[in-house]
Amino acid sequence: MAGPPPANNGWAIGAFIVAILGLLASWVPYVGVPAPIVAVILGIVGLRKAKVLNTGRGMAVAGVIIGAVALLIALVVTVVVTVYVSNHRHVLDCGRNNLSLTQQQQCIRQELGLPSVAPS
Repeated sequence: MAGPPPANNGWAIGAFIVAILGLLASWVPYVGVPAPIVAVILGIVGLRKAKVLNTGRGMAVAGVIIGAVALLIALVVTVVVTVYVSNHRHVLDCGRNNLSLTQQQQCIRQELGLPSVAPS
């Protein structure tokens, strides 16, 4: 006769899965920030459930650690992209004006302080 099915810790499993997805998404600025936060929260809940169910502790810990690393990566990527774009936002104006492609390229070179290219 079979006994009851073994207990599983869905919170820990969820934390691990979301952490892996968050790690993959962490390289996309802004978009990659929420999933690691969710993974860390699920992992903490999974750790609490692991004490009661006596299962899933490893996955919960992995979810918290991977989620924390993914969050760190996501925040660094987001900050770097934000700083870069804010420092070079004037270059975006070159594309907003009604300029020809050659004029846009010249505008970008001028804004970035690059030497102009003489027509051949």
